[in-house]
Amino acid sequence: MGKHSAYWRDYQQAQVRGALKIFAAIVGWIALVIVAVLVQKSLAAAFPYVMGGLLLGLVVSILFLSRNVYKVTCPECTTRYERSKWGGTCPTCGLKLLQPDP
Repeated sequence: MGKHSAYWRDYQQAQVRGALKIFAAIVGWIALVIVAVLVQKSLAAAFPYVMGGLLLGLVVSILFLSRNVYKVTCPECTTRYERSKWGGTCPTCGLKLLQPDP
């Protein structure tokens, strides 16, 4: 396997790991919301603030995990660029996203 093919394989695996991390964060926050609802009586007046904090935590964690989702480092010239939704091309050397070895 060539240099580019191995790099893009690792890149795709990292994208899948990132998506799984975001999914796990969402599931974790939902579990915390369920726990908060179950102990609602003990939280009493603080319940709305706890729910607001959990919602804020969910939003912040998703934003933190997805901040570099479109960033790509070119394996040929190591330029860092942002890909589009459907792919991308390195602005420096012209290598296309997921392009196999020439």
